[in-house]
Amino acid sequence: MPDGIYKDVLSDRAVTVKGGRIEGLTLGRDASFVISYCAPARGKSGLELTFLLNGFKTEFGQRVKVTGNCPELGNWDLAKAFPLEYINDNAWLGSLPVTESAGKNIAYKFVVGKDGDGVLYENRPAHFRLLPAEGLLELQHRWS
Repeated sequence: MPDGIYKDVLSDRAVTVKGGRIEGLTLGRDASFVISYCAPARGKSGLELTFLLNGFKTEFGQRVKVTGNCPELGNWDLAKAFPLEYINDNAWLGSLPVTESAGKNIAYKFVVGKDGDGVLYENRPAHFRLLPAEGLLELQHRWS
C-alpha cells in the first residue's frame, strides 16, 4: 500500500503506512483491523499484460523469460525477451505495459535459460492471443 493514513472500516481508528509498513499498530486478543484500499483508476489508454507460468521446476540460477513476435517481448530476440520474476521453484510471474501491440494478435513462448547451459523452449507451438486495446490481461500457463 502507498504511504498514507488509513482508517479501520469497522471502528474509524487510523494508522499510518510508511515505507510499505503499518506503524504502531497493536491489537489485543481477538481484535481485528480492516483496511480497504482501492488502487487509483488506470487511465483509459494502455494495456497491462501479466504472465503467470507454473509447472516447470526450476533450479538455482535458471531464469524464465517470455519471447514473442512483438516489441514488448523482444520480437523473438532472446536478449530482449521479457524476464519473469521468481515466485517459487514452480511459479514465475511478470507484468509489463503494452503499447505498440495493444489490440493486436501476438505469438509467444516461454523459455528457460541458465548461463552456460543454453536455452530450453517450451515443447509446443507458440501461444497466440488477440490482446485487448486497453485494460488488464492475465495469461496463466503450465509449462509444456
